[in-house]
Amino acid sequence: MYSKSTSLMLAAALCFERSCGAHFWGHEVAKLGHDVRLIPPAYVKPSVKRQKNDAADAEAICEAAQRPSMRFVPIKSEETQGAASVFHVRKLLIRQRTQSINALRGHLGEYGYVVPQGARRTGEGASSSRAKASGRSASTGPAAAGNGARSTSVSMLKRWRCGL
Repeated sequence: MYSKSTSLMLAAALCFERSCGAHFWGHEVAKLGHDVRLIPPAYVKPSVKRQKNDAADAEAICEAAQRPSMRFVPIKSEETQGAASVFHVRKLLIRQRTQSINALRGHLGEYGYVVPQGARRTGEGASSSRAKASGRSASTGPAAAGNGARSTSVSMLKRWRCGL
């Protein structure tokens, strides 16, 4: 990644602002024998004196790194980064699933279906409040007659409940 002249340099303390690629570059620079320190962006921001550009950021990082009370962030191992990635992707998928189920519950409510809250209970009680009020079952009568959107919504709800 680096030229030979870079690898022949004396070991130095290098400070990076912790960002999306900082851990990767920290590992690469550490392989060359340098001491790498990562600074959280919140500690760099107060040192920025003027508009945000590369030169102003570099100056702010240098100032922040020289503070005696600066707390540096350790470089994450690849295993730690992988575990964090899996955690964040899982969290995103759960949030999207919840948004989809809530949207579907709202749409089914427009057709008179009452669906309990919660991903586990979603497929349990897709029943029609109009059908209950008229004494009919939810699968017969005008509330369930021939509406493709409603049957599609109910089948989607059952698939989401099963995790498909």
